[in-house]
Amino acid sequence: MSEQNLIKISEIAEDFSNIQINPYTPFVIKKNIIDNILDICISTDEDGFKRVDHTTKIMVTEFSICNQATNIDLSEEVSLTAYDDLKKSGVVRYIMNNIDKDEVSFIEKCVDEKIKEMYIVDNSIQSVVTKALDKLISKIPDIKEINKLIPKIGKELGKISPETLNMFKNINNK
Repeated sequence: MSEQNLIKISEIAEDFSNIQINPYTPFVIKKNIIDNILDICISTDEDGFKRVDHTTKIMVTEFSICNQATNIDLSEEVSLTAYDDLKKSGVVRYIMNNIDKDEVSFIEKCVDEKIKEMYIVDNSIQSVVTKALDKLISKIPDIKEINKLIPKIGKELGKISPETLNMFKNINNK
């Protein structure tokens, strides 16, 4: 859509007659929509597992399609409130019912396949173990840190009483 044909949410006619839906969305724009959906709806939890917020996935999919496949200018109105306004007024339903179903299906299939792939690759046992090992390895001191620790260990061992040392020897012998 050209810049002059763009309309703001507040300018949408009650019968939606001034909404223009693109018959075809170029691949580059679809790829941007897909990447945007994935970036926003996937997060990593504290254990390193990837999680999908499916509610956000639906909202971002609909919002992105409304923004990219129509003449509605949402560039300055990207918010939950703007999405709610579009839903409440029926604009989202109108667009989703009138857009080429193959366009929507392509986007949804690509997003779902990337999510499946992410679960298989990023949340696999191998990936989880690798991430845990990387975390553990990052905590192992390097040579410089070990060299700094050796004198400290010697000093601390010198402070241990003979009775405590005997206790450790007895534990070790059992």
